[in-house]
Amino acid sequence: MLTNDVAPTTDPSVIGGTRRSRPLILIVEDDRDNAHLIARVLTGARYDFLMTAVGLDAIQHAHTVLPDVITLDLRLPDIDGLDLLVQLKAAEETRDIPVIVISILADERDIRLSGAFAALSKPIDRDLLRKTVEAAANQHRQEQGR
Repeated sequence: MLTNDVAPTTDPSVIGGTRRSRPLILIVEDDRDNAHLIARVLTGARYDFLMTAVGLDAIQHAHTVLPDVITLDLRLPDIDGLDLLVQLKAAEETRDIPVIVISILADERDIRLSGAFAALSKPIDRDLLRKTVEAAANQHRQEQGR
């Protein structure tokens, strides 16, 4: 799990429950600087964060904490990001979680066909990231009745 100036939460009211008052974003990014940039861009928007650099950990976290949104890099050390996306969309517990792919390799057509909510290119457009995450979180929370 990545940690630095933006640490993942350990608050039990945030982890793994529908009682969360703030949306939880799972950031899946193997580059520490990019992961923290994403978190910093979204910090003022009242989100909680959980970060991982490993795809298999992301799958476990997604099933355990049921985040409101997942941001996903396609280049991970242990699994292809598109394969991870397909696995998330195939599982009943995680299929409705919006996934925003953020990658330099973003082929939007393939990504959208795989079930992503959106595909954003690196370098990251901060305003577009904020708007996309907000739209995804709002849609997910409405669908979940939160």
